Amino acid sequence: VFSDNFFKIFIPSPCWAAKNFNEISSKIHRNFITVWYSDWMTNNHWKKFVKRVRKEYKKFQPVSCPAFDDELVRFNKYGFNHLIRTSKGTRTIAEQKRRMRLLVEIPAIISNGRSICKYRRLERVSPTGEKSVAHFWSFKAKVEGKIVIVLVRQVNNGVKHFFSVMDQ
Repeated sequence: VFSDNFFKIFIPSPCWAAKNFNEISSKIHRNFITVWYSDWMTNNHWKKFVKRVRKEYKKFQPVSCPAFDDELVRFNKYGFNHLIRTSKGTRTIAEQKRRMRLLVEIPAIISNGRSICKYRRLERVSPTGEKSVAHFWSFKAKVEGKIVIVLVRQVNNGVKHFFSVMDQ
């Protein structure tokens, strides 16, 4: 059992051939390292910790999503950056920790995503007059008694990528 001072960080498996959530989950849980942090960390230590988590996040492999006809959902800098900040600024460290703890569940939730919970489309026009459309899809799963929500985003006709994770 892990206390609040431990994170399980996913080390991606080269194969995502699992057919159901339990199989995916068991494959994932064999590929973890445990990262320890302390509430007494200085700001500099926290930055080093985030850097280490980012390094592990970069190893995430794209996963196919049944709700998108098995199209791949990728893990890029936008998803990780959204764990750390919002459009209004940096998230609190407590919020960053909460979201980072959920990282481990993301690949399984996307791989098992058979139905989309919500869809949202946002249109923006840049100061230069360029139009941009962002599509957002959410997936929900119950994990250890909590509802975990994963957001996937696509900007214009680009690739679909993980964008955010939260719990209820």
